[in-house]
Amino acid sequence: MIYRLIFISFIFLSIRLFAQNNPAEIIIHDIECKVDEIKKLTVTESLLIQINSPLGREHANIKIHYDNMSPIESIDVKIFNMQKELIKTFKKSEIDDISLLSGSFHTDDRYKVIKAYHGAYPYLIELKYIQIFDEY
Repeated sequence: MIYRLIFISFIFLSIRLFAQNNPAEIIIHDIECKVDEIKKLTVTESLLIQINSPLGREHANIKIHYDNMSPIESIDVKIFNMQKELIKTFKKSEIDDISLLSGSFHTDDRYKVIKAYHGAYPYLIELKYIQIFDEY
């Protein structure tokens, strides 16, 4: 029995150490879809991303695609430390809105860009946004 407990403890410790060797990891990814009476699709996406090291910084640069037929209704982005203490809540003015193409071409395709960077590792990024699709 004691060997079984030691083995199980070793497995859990190994999984935790393996996770810390990844530069970033998705802890939670939930998508909820609802269709209303006028046949609009509402998608609510929630993510919890753990950035473990500076190598994972690229995963803290979040881009959400949208256009006129699929506008983003709301975005909520927060950064937490590993003790679940709130470090930062992003304001609407801190979320960039960028055109997909620049120059002489015209398109309605755009990105919301959130640069959820923090200097102390590891840290958590909590992202929740609601997107409405007129035609699906």
